[in-house]
Amino acid sequence: MRNLIFLILFCVLCLAYAPASAQLDPNYAFQHRVLPGMYYRYQYELRSLLRAPEVGRVLTAWQANVNEGFPDSAKVASVRRAEWKVDSFDVSGLIVYVITPPKPKKSPLCYLFGLVYPKEGATQDFHVLKRGFYTLERNDMDPSYTPLCGWIVTAENASHQNYGDYKGKKPEDFVRRIADHVRGVKKLEKKAGIDIPIPTDTTEKRQGVSDDNGGGAP
Repeated sequence: MRNLIFLILFCVLCLAYAPASAQLDPNYAFQHRVLPGMYYRYQYELRSLLRAPEVGRVLTAWQANVNEGFPDSAKVASVRRAEWKVDSFDVSGLIVYVITPPKPKKSPLCYLFGLVYPKEGATQDFHVLKRGFYTLERNDMDPSYTPLCGWIVTAENASHQNYGDYKGKKPEDFVRRIADHVRGVKKLEKKAGIDIPIPTDTTEKRQGVSDDNGGGAP
């Protein structure tokens, strides 16, 4: 039953974010459209999958299914060869699931994804769900600069974020950098006396918002 629910949710997302043309790379579509869409729209269902032993095989199959939705001229031949990997980290009272995809061959595909969740019962940390999808992206323009990035998706729009330079590609260092960023944002919000509410309206009202990699809303 659980796998059936995930399959249904994934099919809904694939229909919602189906490419309008062959110009969008299948790997980019999966990494920068489907995955952030799944995180922000089905956060706890996705967390259940990330805990499951078969998560690597499921993510590999999902990416392959996205690839099959593209015209033959745009498909990625090697998409089924490398399985995705997921590790979980407990840092600063947060749970971060680090997803390692196949090694990116071009920018802006990702070396790592970091999906942040509060510990169960830690209601004071629900704020992390507002911006908890992080990426570590390949940068072909300057290989020495590996930006820590992410996606923020609300009911109205989606935006690609660049949080600055980052050195190294080890999951442990990536998680610590994410935790530092989460703490920094929380301090800034508290100092300014503002708080952005967690998005709860998941209806399709998104408007295309350009990101610095040429994409729009997931």
